Parts: sequence; C-alpha cells; structure tokens
Amino acid sequence: LSTGDHLGALPLVLHEQGDLIGDEWTSRTFMGVCLVHELTIDHYVWHHYVPPQNPVFEIFRKPVIEICQQPNVLVYRYWEERPQPATTKDDDLPVIVYCVPGQQALVVVTNYGQSCESAKLYLDLQSLGFPGGCLASDVETGQPCDVSGDLIEFSLGRHDLREFKLTPRTDASTSMS
Repeated sequence: LSTGDHLGALPLVLHEQGDLIGDEWTSRTFMGVCLVHELTIDHYVWHHYVPPQNPVFEIFRKPVIEICQQPNVLVYRYWEERPQPATTKDDDLPVIVYCVPGQQALVVVTNYGQSCESAKLYLDLQSLGFPGGCLASDVETGQPCDVSGDLIEFSLGRHDLREFKLTPRTDASTSMS
C-alpha cells in the first residue's frame, strides 16, 4: 500500500459539492471523511462558499489544528498496523486519535455505515497516558460524556461524525464528579 505520505505529497480535497456545499449534513459527512483521513480542506472554498450559519469547519477542525500544534503530539490512524489507543472495533466506524500523552487527546469517529449506530469507543488508557482514567466531553456540544472504565458508549448517525476530547482524571476531577 502506498500513500502520499511516502513521497511527501499533500492530500488535498478539491471540495466539489455543487448545490450541496451549504448543506449541513453533507458538510458533516465531508468533515468526517477529511478528519479521519487527514485530508487537507480547501480553506478558500470552505470559507467563501459555505454559509456562515454552517459552523461545521470551526467546530470540528479547529480543535484538531490546536492539538496538532502541541509538542509531542502523536497521531494514530485506524489503518496503521500498530496498537491503537482508541477503537470502535467496527470497520464502518473508523477512528483517528490525536494525543499528547498524559495531557489530552482528541478522538474523531465517522460513520460509513448505512444506518444510525449505537457505538462503543474502547480506550487504551495506558497508551493515552491516563492510567487513572479519563474524562471525556463531546467537542460539538461541550457536554461531558459518560466514561465507564475504558469505554464510551454513544450514538452516531449515518454518514455523520463525533469528536471527543479526553483529559486525564485527577483526584480533583474525581471529587467533582
């Protein structure tokens, strides 16, 4: 298997959505595919043709850009043949993880399935650097997510995406929950 990474090519999405460029669901599908596969989005098209009331780019892409600027960030791509710190164990729900071990992680999941899924995200807390557990929040809503040990259960619409921010559980966060 050969990817652009092997020869230094930058994957760029040319963003031809025609009449659906402003459609929120189409934008969410597009964003899920781009984020999970690290595809660069044509910023000119996104910012000049997508209506401002469609905040998908800012909601989902901005946290990825921010974590990627952190020193020591690690990226785990679902297709890599190495242990993954987060997985759904479902081929229709691919995952990418951006992690600064012991500090924070972003997990993006998209749904290639043909239906709404009741999904499970299995976490390897040791690999994330969170041996004492973690706290999770939904990036889109800012709401906390229930983490049961090393598992987050959630729903994911057809061709949609979810993004989770993970931080280590501390003694202070344990007493607040």
